[in-house]
Amino acid sequence: MRFDAGNRLWRLLVPVLTLLQGCATEPLSPFVSEPVPVQRIAAWRLEGRVAVQTAAEAWSANLVWKHDPDTDHLALSGPMQQRAATILARKDFVSFRSADGMDIVASDADALLRERVGIAIPLRVLRYWVLGVPAPEHDFAPDSSAEDARDFLQLGWTLHYGEYLPVDEVRLPRKLTATGEGMKLKLVIDEWRVE
Repeated sequence: MRFDAGNRLWRLLVPVLTLLQGCATEPLSPFVSEPVPVQRIAAWRLEGRVAVQTAAEAWSANLVWKHDPDTDHLALSGPMQQRAATILARKDFVSFRSADGMDIVASDADALLRERVGIAIPLRVLRYWVLGVPAPEHDFAPDSSAEDARDFLQLGWTLHYGEYLPVDEVRLPRKLTATGEGMKLKLVIDEWRVE
């Protein structure tokens, strides 16, 4: 069978191929590419491991973090109960309980995380960063030096995402590195649950 301009089959295929070519769309921005926008996820749970490195120290722990619109509940545990702690944070209240039974109640979750756990990242932005998106109330810029278009800069921090996991209708980070303010935080997420 010859495919020339006079061939009937060819004349039928050309409009179909043209139509299909017209259906191709430009890829969306990495921050709005999900069918259900990641920013709208109101409640989630993750299990993984966190490592923090500063000029003075380095430590790692297992992490279970449950977030809903009103509360963040973080449980850290490590070998020999090192860095073991439970943190419950609400809008204007935070409680901290260490493995040795020390209880602290405060009004500033960020100050308590910095002082007791050594994490200098504000919790209100970290809850967005773990989802792979910038915090909506602050300016951000894509990281032009990064290979991955999803990496960005915000509040003096550089966010790098290594891998993603499919979770329901979205893809959520499996690996995150946040670098800034004299520290590096690495998070490896083994399990996500969108609730």
